[in-house]
This record gives sequence, structure tokens and C-alpha cells, in this order.
Amino acid sequence: MSGASIRRASGDDAPGIAALSGELGYPATAPEVAERLARLLSDAAQCVRVAGNDAGRVIGWIHAADQ
Repeated sequence: MSGASIRRASGDDAPGIAALSGELGYPATAPEVAERLARLLSDAAQCVRVAGNDAGRVIGWIHAADQ
């Protein structure tokens, strides 16, 4: 089995995050996620990271905020 890497999320991750969100019972379209990501990534108090596999597929994500 290959490893996963963790990195800062980008707008390009919206389709993968949307797919995972739907699997978890929180349906969202890629454009909806892209809009949310744009807001989050422009705010220094927000942190969004994704885990990706060797093929570049998003296999997880996390969002945290400094409040």
C-alpha cells in the first residue's frame, strides 16, 4: 500500500472534497465546495488540509479555525 501526503487545500481539491462530503452524508457540489474553500483559504484564521494518495486523489480533509 502506498502512503498518503497532507498538504494545504486548494480550489482544485473541491471535486474530491465534495465527493467525500457526499459519502459522509453531507452532499455538496464541487462549485459549492469551491466557493466555501475560497472563503476559508482567504481567511488567515482558517486552516484547511487535505490528505491525498499517490495518484493525487483526495482521501480526506480537515478544517480548523483559530477563534
